[in-house]
Amino acid sequence: MDLTKYFDHTGTVVDIKRWNKSELPPELNKHFLDKFKRGNIRSLDMSENTFQNIPESIFRLERLTTLSAASNQLTNLPHNVSSFESLSDLDLSNNQFKNVPESLCELKTLSSLNLSKNRLKSITPKLCQLNNLKTLRLADNSLTTFESADWPQLTELDLSRTQLTHIPKCLNQLEILKLSGNAISEIPDSIGLWVKLKHLDIDKNELKSISQEIAKLESMETLNVEANQLTSLPVVMKKITSLKNL
Repeated sequence: MDLTKYFDHTGTVVDIKRWNKSELPPELNKHFLDKFKRGNIRSLDMSENTFQNIPESIFRLERLTTLSAASNQLTNLPHNVSSFESLSDLDLSNNQFKNVPESLCELKTLSSLNLSKNRLKSITPKLCQLNNLKTLRLADNSLTTFESADWPQLTELDLSRTQLTHIPKCLNQLEILKLSGNAISEIPDSIGLWVKLKHLDIDKNELKSISQEIAKLESMETLNVEANQLTSLPVVMKKITSLKNL
């Protein structure tokens, strides 16, 4: 049984991207079920297939740290997703999720979560249980509103093209915020509290004004406000000496 076509040279990375089927190759499925053989697997890419569910045998990969199931036909995740005790990077983008699976909230080691290009209309408050989350991508959903949760380590948030009309509050620890392609009309005074912010993309919105408080963002390096309704920029922005791109 030749499995080398699925593994990289280290034997820790499995790639079945564009397998073009809705189930695992039989020989690979058998390999995952063997506890003496599956222990070294750290990364699995099963993206761009037609999976409607994540195969049961994949949940046996207890040491998995990276899983990409992007561009499939997933609508939910089972509760035994919590068996991924070491998972840090999960990509579920371009699927058919209408709600954030609450089972995701059991993945305490998760640091990066991509749920872009789904059918989400809201975010479950339980997602705030992911205390190690550093990167959250929710672009291309229909959220309309986004209730900020308490993610103490979150540094990057992508809410591009989510139909937002206001900038979310209480995310003072962010370094990267992407809000392109929404219907936001102002950058409010609360922006002055985001002192760690380095990159802000808010192009293709309906901006008419930017608060003077933006001058307090002394770490800001990139600000993209293209394709808005601004007639001028606050003069105080000259005080942001770290700003490289505008």
